[in-house]
Amino acid sequence: MLYAIFHVDILCYYDRLRMYGVWLGSSRPTVLRRLDTIHHSPLRICSGAFRTSPVESLFFTTIAYQYPSFVPIFTDGSKSDGHVGCGVAFPSNTLSYRLHNCCSVFTAELVAIFRALQEISLSNQCNFIIYTDSMSSLKALSHYDNRMRPVALDILSILQFLRNEGFNIICCWIPSHVGISGNETADTVAKFASAFLPRPFPYCDIKKFLLSHLSSVWQQKWDPLINNKLHSVKPSISLWSVLPI
Repeated sequence: MLYAIFHVDILCYYDRLRMYGVWLGSSRPTVLRRLDTIHHSPLRICSGAFRTSPVESLFFTTIAYQYPSFVPIFTDGSKSDGHVGCGVAFPSNTLSYRLHNCCSVFTAELVAIFRALQEISLSNQCNFIIYTDSMSSLKALSHYDNRMRPVALDILSILQFLRNEGFNIICCWIPSHVGISGNETADTVAKFASAFLPRPFPYCDIKKFLLSHLSSVWQQKWDPLINNKLHSVKPSISLWSVLPI
């Protein structure tokens, strides 16, 4: 009982700290760092986190406390040599899909969010919070633009549909690789995704993929030409960052 009361008091204290946001925002970073210990200690007490837990993961725990009735869903995209995938981690199961190799990791992140929303549309629950470590995805979805990627337009469309149906959906950024289990799970299933998901991919991804492929082929043909007098001057076909003098 005492722990419960203390727990609530700490949360109220943390809420009061946020009232001073204007003052804190105008302070120098060196001054703010002195408050880190005071600021982080309540978060550790409320969440039951260890002293060794990364500070970044504490903010995720705080968000989870603020929305206890919301079902957490984690999404992630992955791109490595010869493999592009996306993953979605629900409380009880996971989904993972492999995408075309020309897709960018940005597209993979968006596809993961889109698949999460499709699954939400089949649920009997109404409150969901989607966590992603892709800040660029959230920024792209924050405002409509007719030049947006097709999957981003699909996300905005299904979001509007779900909200009209009474769903409450929050999209939230979280840091990656700081020990947040849901994020780590989504990252793992994305890296090892095998089920291919046929989706149209944007022109910008195709353009970047083709340029990269052509540059690779060009480099392979240039490498053996060591007797060429220019090869010693420019062994790589990449552009010079600074022209040699």
